[in-house]
Amino acid sequence: MKFLCGMAVMALLTCSSITLAQSNHKNEPPRRFTQPPSLPATPPVPDDAETDAAAERLSIPVSTDRAVAEIAERKRLNREQAEFASNQNAENEAARFAYELALRDREATIARLKTEHQAELHRLAREHAEAMARWEADVDACNKGDLSRCRS
Repeated sequence: MKFLCGMAVMALLTCSSITLAQSNHKNEPPRRFTQPPSLPATPPVPDDAETDAAAERLSIPVSTDRAVAEIAERKRLNREQAEFASNQNAENEAARFAYELALRDREATIARLKTEHQAELHRLAREHAEAMARWEADVDACNKGDLSRCRS
């Protein structure tokens, strides 16, 4: 919410800068608004109801058609920016959800593969121990004279 209001403030400041630049004399450079050092860089943003009520109290009647058109254009651009930001936020949320889902799937796959690997290691160790026990039994039998269990 603060982001959208901040974007609206930036749009209003930009349009004000353009109006100031257009109203200057021909040989003067355009004036830009600069933040005084005593003021915070970004003022706190009130919620929409407070902003709308404050705007109504502080609004100055517009007398020219050009100014009305500029205000209408500014409002249109602000709505367009707000819609774009809302869509971008929705896309970001969807991408975050997809990432978290893929991450969970990856972690589950890694856990499954670890379990399978550990089971394979235990199986191989068990088979090796069984083969060693058979070989030792064959060697003992061969050393005791059972030639049928001796291998060349």
